Amino acid sequence: MNPVPFTTLAAAMDFVVGDRNYPLSELFMKGGFIMWPLLLLSIAGVVVLVMCCFSTRAAAVLPTKLVEQAESFIRKRDYTGLSILCKNGDSCYARVMLTVANFMLRNPSAQFEEVREIASAEGGRQAGFLSRQISWLSDIGAVAPMLGLLGTVVGMMKTFFEIANGDFSGGKQRIDMAGGVAEALITTAGGLMLGIPAGIQNGIFAIANIFVQVGVNSFDAVMVSGNAAAANADALIFNVMAAFYTGCASFISRNRGAGNKKRMLNSYLVSLFYSFAAGLILGILLLVFGKEFLSLFATKQAVIDAGMERIRIMALSYCISAFMDCSIAASRGIGKSVVPTVVVILGSCVFRIVWIYTVFAHFHTIPSLYLLYFFSWAITSVAEVLYFVFSFRRLKANL
Repeated sequence: MNPVPFTTLAAAMDFVVGDRNYPLSELFMKGGFIMWPLLLLSIAGVVVLVMCCFSTRAAAVLPTKLVEQAESFIRKRDYTGLSILCKNGDSCYARVMLTVANFMLRNPSAQFEEVREIASAEGGRQAGFLSRQISWLSDIGAVAPMLGLLGTVVGMMKTFFEIANGDFSGGKQRIDMAGGVAEALITTAGGLMLGIPAGIQNGIFAIANIFVQVGVNSFDAVMVSGNAAAANADALIFNVMAAFYTGCASFISRNRGAGNKKRMLNSYLVSLFYSFAAGLILGILLLVFGKEFLSLFATKQAVIDAGMERIRIMALSYCISAFMDCSIAASRGIGKSVVPTVVVILGSCVFRIVWIYTVFAHFHTIPSLYLLYFFSWAITSVAEVLYFVFSFRRLKANL
């Protein structure tokens, strides 16, 4: 069977209009500047997909030979041999069994329930590593279509502006409809310009949290389990606070369109107060009833005590993030999205990575790890509030 020439494959992928063929390279250049970030996202998507394929192979998750060897060591209660065997393994199963073996070496009289909880916690951590790669694909899948739509809108805007300002039938007749369509496209482009940085910001946060998780994983399995149990409160509290951020951006943008500057400022202050109060009240409740909350996810007292170490620091830190997120929402409500995204990336993402490799690396304690949330939110909040105040004053002068 003769192979198909590469030129034939390339020609088959050409875009044909009438009698003319448009090669992919020409179509790419005609797509404008948006095609370059789309190309980078495509490459990143392929790389992540390949990583997912390799990391989810049976040999990388549950190698049959290693399982048989590990079971043999377990039956002999040779946990030293099991530890040596799993240290040389590069699979999720090996890492889980290594944690179990090390735990049994430190606690030879441990009960079955304790061992199962340690194995379950480590298994959950390994599953989190696998699912995190899927979330990267999700982020790419969310941002790429928005970039493509932005390119479409920009191209249509150029076309309608040319129609609106062009000469037709030998005269200088202006097509008013084209200007109206262009105006509608501008608003769509504005919405995309707000949504794209937000999507990128979420992806950057996920990357920063990987480094935080690495810090958590440097402790024993009990601390890892306690952190995982306590982290369940994050989504509950943040979702309540996020409702006020959404309302803030919506009310500010509407009042900006109405030209009501006083209500814009009131919307920001009221949303900030309610989100701060929600974070503070829920954080205090979590601190008071923390052990009862953790008992929903863990039965071992040591795990609950480890989770309380995180709660004691985070409980009064949630409300600080209100100043950051509410100010970001307010800035986006007045059409400022890029700078707040850059600020939050530097303050809450880059700062966290620097903290991990400096402060945490020096002290290597649980408080030194979890305090990075408080300080990163506080620093970013100051910058975001100042930027909103600056942008709002300029907006007042221009309205």
